[in-house]
Amino acid sequence: MAKFGSGTKAAGVTIEPPRRYSSWNASKFELHRQIANHAVRLRASLASVALILISITWAHANRASWGSPVVDFGREVYTGWRLYQGEVLYRDLVYLHGPLSPYLNAFWFSLWGDNLDTLTFANLCLLSATAVLLFFLLRHITSDAAVFFGLLSFFFIFALGHTTPLGNYNFITPYSHELTHGILLSLLLLSSLFRFAATRSRRALWGACCINGLLLLGKLELFLAGSVTLVAATLLAAWGEARSGRQLARASLCALLFFSAPPLAAFTLLELAMPLGEAAEAVLSPLTNAFRGGRAAGIFYGQIGGWDSPFSHLLESASWLAVGATYLTLCAVLDRRFKHWGKERYVFCAGMGPLGVYVTEFAALQVRTSTLAAPRMLPLLLACTLAIAVKRFADARALPTADIRVTQERRILFLTFSLCLLAKICLNTRFTHYGFALALPGALAAIAIVVDWLPNHMERRGLSGTGIRIGACSLIISFVSLYFQLSIGNTAQKQHRLDTPRGSLAAAPAEGQALSGLLRYIQDELPQNSSVAFFPEGGLLNFLSRRANGTPYASIMPVETEIFSLEKILSRIASHPPHYIALVQNDLREYGVAGLGVDFALPVHRWILANYRFEKRFSSSAGSRPFTVDLYRYIGQAKMTSPPTTRLGATPQ
Repeated sequence: MAKFGSGTKAAGVTIEPPRRYSSWNASKFELHRQIANHAVRLRASLASVALILISITWAHANRASWGSPVVDFGREVYTGWRLYQGEVLYRDLVYLHGPLSPYLNAFWFSLWGDNLDTLTFANLCLLSATAVLLFFLLRHITSDAAVFFGLLSFFFIFALGHTTPLGNYNFITPYSHELTHGILLSLLLLSSLFRFAATRSRRALWGACCINGLLLLGKLELFLAGSVTLVAATLLAAWGEARSGRQLARASLCALLFFSAPPLAAFTLLELAMPLGEAAEAVLSPLTNAFRGGRAAGIFYGQIGGWDSPFSHLLESASWLAVGATYLTLCAVLDRRFKHWGKERYVFCAGMGPLGVYVTEFAALQVRTSTLAAPRMLPLLLACTLAIAVKRFADARALPTADIRVTQERRILFLTFSLCLLAKICLNTRFTHYGFALALPGALAAIAIVVDWLPNHMERRGLSGTGIRIGACSLIISFVSLYFQLSIGNTAQKQHRLDTPRGSLAAAPAEGQALSGLLRYIQDELPQNSSVAFFPEGGLLNFLSRRANGTPYASIMPVETEIFSLEKILSRIASHPPHYIALVQNDLREYGVAGLGVDFALPVHRWILANYRFEKRFSSSAGSRPFTVDLYRYIGQAKMTSPPTTRLGATPQ
């Protein structure tokens, strides 16, 4: 059979292609195709930008709804405020992590004043930068649809989620700024490595090394993930490239110099205010503190990572992966089985998302779990995908062009970073609690897998991937809705608003009423220069009342007492006792203890009873949980006329 081409001979006659196949019309068709592709990409980009703007505006309007006035976030605010007031980290304030985030928060206070809105506004700015970086990074490794759904999940599950009653696990009022700042720095590191993958620029590699040095001044998890990704980028670049030993030694020396520049700068600045040994220990505190801790740390981090029952958690991870694979298979079968229906069959694929969440939730309840545990499949999914990506990268025939090879290398780097960041919660992966940051890259990689990479892989083999793509998008929307409803429910419980000259914050009814009375009493009855220490934690109350803690410890939680030694903590508090101590009711069961003065920090509690007199109780039973704060006044060694009971929360006699 004769085929049209540039001219084909058949039966002695040359058949010329029809006019519509002329080179001019082909070029015109290609031009129209490119214009259409650019239009689609532009619409997708505008949709993503609109999502970013809407989310940031909504977050700014509801900024007072996040955070807890007692737990975690207050330590972040208080530490930055005291540094702004002239104190020195590690000398005047004991701190677990690196110095980068506290001094950055102090810098924000110096720019815009020591107000709570200053920190939330700065975090909103950093959140915007994080979203923009994610937008450009994801565009290098996946489709526009996956970018949009990735940003949708980023905002309403991770960045702006209120997935726990406390509200400290988001990018506005994080329990640890080292995580949110570290995520932004890690994305900058990935940007440099993406550029290095495309250009093999030494400057890009050295920039990544310098950023990794900054990560050392934050939290250990992000530093280790960045280091492994940096090593992976170097190995991928060296794949098949012959390098002499001299060249490798010179490149390694340059990388080491750029990596060590931020820690050396921090050491130099800290050395101006403290001895050399203490300055060196302060810079390396993220590394040294990681190897300290005891029973409370083991219980707490064991539950977080799933190491308390590893085999059952691993089995559950495999089960959730099987559930996800079954769902995608059903979408593919539905697409193929009803192919003769045309585009109408995609309506059924879209309906698979809500149906899948409903059915999965019903089945999960039968085994006493929830669809919120579905992220446990992430480590296995990412590990399998990374192995396939490395195998394909090693097969030169699978990467016919340089652009495809660069894209595959970037995907490997993103998957490597995502998998390393999940190490701390690998057997108990979730989007709540620590997962708001540690599971973020992994969740975005999973979205890219099910929305783009897997459907494209099927289409290259002659199968239809549209059903899987639509079913995956529907499932993502359903999960975002589920987490958003959870956030709305937790926010609705915060019905009391703490309004102070230094900012406003929403709290639960009992907590808000008790703390409002406490803050009024401190403001009206206590001397302006008096110090008030909130134990076991409550740094935000110091900030809102404009009262310093009076001790080097913003909190004395179980992990801190094991890392810094309870005897040393008591010695430093006793040498410079604060004028007042407020014992805040706090649930410490996740650390394996009942509470301060019950079975935790008993020497500290006994010392307080011997040297302080009970002043006033602030309590409320509104809502579902009662809340109590007992205020004590320092009296030295004088005998107490009516000593309170030793149990925190009991009525003083």
